[in-house]
Amino acid sequence: MIKVLFDESHDQLSCSQPQGDNTPKEAWTILCGQIKQLFGDDAISFKKELLTRQVLQDFQLLILAAPKSPFSPEEVKAIVSFVKQGNSLLIASDQESLVIKDDSINLVLESLGLRFEELLNHPPEQVFNLLPHYISSEVSQLKIREPVYIKTLSNSAYPVDIIATLPDTGKTLLAAMEVNGNNQSGRVVVLGNNLIFSDKYIDTGNNRKLASNILCWLAHQNSLDCRDARIATEVTYRESAKFSIVISNPKSQRLENITCVLESDTDILIQQPSKKIRFLPGNGQAQLQWTVIPQQIGQQTLRLTIDIPEPGNSEINKISSLFFAPVAQFQCVPDAEFDLVFLNPQGKAQEIVETGVTFEVKAIARWKNHAKAVPLRMQLECPLTHIKVEQISAERWYLTVLDPGDWLITLHISDINQKITRLVHAYPSAKTKIEKIQRDVVTPLAAEIHYQVSQIRQEFDSKEIREIPFELLTPEEQVNRLYNYSTKEQLLEALQAARSENKRFSPLVEKLLQWIAPTYSPLHGCCIPYDPKLAAHLVKEHQFFEQQLAYNFQGIEGKDNSISAKIHDLITRFDAQEKLRCLKDAFIRFKNSNF
Repeated sequence: MIKVLFDESHDQLSCSQPQGDNTPKEAWTILCGQIKQLFGDDAISFKKELLTRQVLQDFQLLILAAPKSPFSPEEVKAIVSFVKQGNSLLIASDQESLVIKDDSINLVLESLGLRFEELLNHPPEQVFNLLPHYISSEVSQLKIREPVYIKTLSNSAYPVDIIATLPDTGKTLLAAMEVNGNNQSGRVVVLGNNLIFSDKYIDTGNNRKLASNILCWLAHQNSLDCRDARIATEVTYRESAKFSIVISNPKSQRLENITCVLESDTDILIQQPSKKIRFLPGNGQAQLQWTVIPQQIGQQTLRLTIDIPEPGNSEINKISSLFFAPVAQFQCVPDAEFDLVFLNPQGKAQEIVETGVTFEVKAIARWKNHAKAVPLRMQLECPLTHIKVEQISAERWYLTVLDPGDWLITLHISDINQKITRLVHAYPSAKTKIEKIQRDVVTPLAAEIHYQVSQIRQEFDSKEIREIPFELLTPEEQVNRLYNYSTKEQLLEALQAARSENKRFSPLVEKLLQWIAPTYSPLHGCCIPYDPKLAAHLVKEHQFFEQQLAYNFQGIEGKDNSISAKIHDLITRFDAQEKLRCLKDAFIRFKNSNF
């Protein structure tokens, strides 16, 4: 018969004196009832005295539930000796237990190669990451609160089985170990969350089943042990991989006809899913191995069922089972490399774009080894306050950057949880630059010229003359404003051709220089085309026209051009004939409006 000692001498919540509805929800009274159901009504004792060797000698299982007052050195030695004699220990902690001045709870663990540590990350409330072990059978979800984690020390003398890890950090929440003894191994279960078995939480998730498994394992009542499940974290689509697990017999008597069945939640092809161990000698072990071939891209899950006929019950065929869901997980990945490219209207890759100008973003999959392409779910992530996005197919998008700067564009391939990030640099568009130049340069200079004109003759100081526009425009805007339909269509086509032309073709440049230049129109005023980027593109193959291109388009991008000086020159040195026409036209309009 198993005798269990529940220590209450180190400021734990009392479970020996339930207080009805006033019992603290942090107490383990429900668990204590579970111990009685498993081992008998007289199995559990509660003591509030020092844990000496004399006190411990009558028990086989010691429970330390988040002690909050220090252990004496003698108690630490007695507890370690208790385990090394083949007995069992369940020790749980929480944040409050770690802040006591004397860290003696860790003195107990350090002698076994472990240590509790404070979790500095945001505390999770659920755990799904469980590894195969008798303790995790039929356990797939745990509810916790404010856990600490377990650290394995480098000088640990005993193998540690990690059973549950915390999400995000991967730090150990639950571990088990066996310490060699004279007749049988001592067993230890270490838990980084005291509240998991409290009255408040024990009936949430699979907490109650975990408690039952721990108690049976510590009492050496488990029929099998499972550990060391292995499979690659990534497996290529439709290629084979090996999954293996070690099954061990913790008893001295031999086991026979153990059936192990491997299954999956997805379309994984499993070669010979059912395997049978004809016999497993006492204290012996066997490694089982399956070949699996995933048929879907993405996260894959394997389940394992182990059926163990109980000795001496062959006539009634009584069977106990272990079930692990999952027993292993892996990512099925396509045999491909992925990239994200930005394309200009000519279909060429670019990393620098112009604000306000739409460009294409394309996800590219390069399939290797003649692999068959499979559809993948893709999402484009970018700062929507600065970038306008329009999806045009599963792997293509139109983007328009609204603000200049460096912006991160991320392709998220959902099926394989892979992200590809690219940086796009957006510079101000010609329209944005024009607005700035118009505001900062043109308007003040135009005001100065109007003042000079008014000094020639007082009548010129009129609203009509002051409102004669002097505007910077994109070449396309100037063409649309100044020319009729047939000429307009020809020039717009010429501009489009010029932006994509990469070879020397002088007639095209001559046509642009002839028709697109600083121009005075009696109807529209002074219209100045501004596009240093186009001038820089054309001058690569047409150096002979550099001076004219710089004049007509107000500079060449990348060269030291003072736009302020150029605009000043245009306003103050506009040729005499056009200036006289401007004044004449203004005077006529002024005269007609007054007489």
